[in-house]
Amino acid sequence: MIEGPRKIEEPASPAFAALLRPTRFDARNVRLYELSNDPAKLVRENRMQEGHTLDALEQSIRDAKAHFEAMSSTYGIHVVSIAIKREKNNTGDDAVFTVVDKIEGQNLSDIVHVPAEAMEELEALYIALGTYYYDAWKHGLQYWGDGRSDQFVYGAKYGEQEKHFYLTDVDPEFYRDGDDQWHTLEAAVGSVCHDLLESERKGTPKIRFHKARAVLLDIVTNMLQENPHWSMLVEARGWLEQ
Repeated sequence: MIEGPRKIEEPASPAFAALLRPTRFDARNVRLYELSNDPAKLVRENRMQEGHTLDALEQSIRDAKAHFEAMSSTYGIHVVSIAIKREKNNTGDDAVFTVVDKIEGQNLSDIVHVPAEAMEELEALYIALGTYYYDAWKHGLQYWGDGRSDQFVYGAKYGEQEKHFYLTDVDPEFYRDGDDQWHTLEAAVGSVCHDLLESERKGTPKIRFHKARAVLLDIVTNMLQENPHWSMLVEARGWLEQ
């Protein structure tokens, strides 16, 4: 009997949990790890809220991935790439992990002086965020609830040189207007206006984002025509007109 060629079995890959290296970051809804076999990636272990199922958590993350990708393609916002895995965690339980690009840089809220060559892109970011929230308001769309400066890192992907302002916090925090008393469209647009002014002070010397101010002022004015009681936007309009 002639035997055929023997199948060479590839060695089993190590358990995913064994590749995770803890970082100091540990929030209420996510643990952050480095990958021992890929320094270009970070891994987010998404904690499941009480009363939720793992299937529901995974679906919310997949929906968030699609939403973030649409934010990138439609509004030009740089978002880290997202890959979703269901694996055993380091306690042996099933968990949902999100593998994202590692951005080597500094959180926008912590930067004291933004480089001059990055200011044009920073202004464009505030225009994009304002337009994104305005479209959500006009069309009754779901929107990202964490649109603040501390959700962005200015830097480059690991091993690369080209720097951008990257949206790095890809938790599934999405709402429709009226879903939550804190994560409202009024608060989201007000936050964008506030962060715009803070970022102007990061220029050397301090600069004024004329285009972004004009776009945001138009957005705020239009929203106030239908919602004159939105005090946060009344205040934001005053900031933009200064």
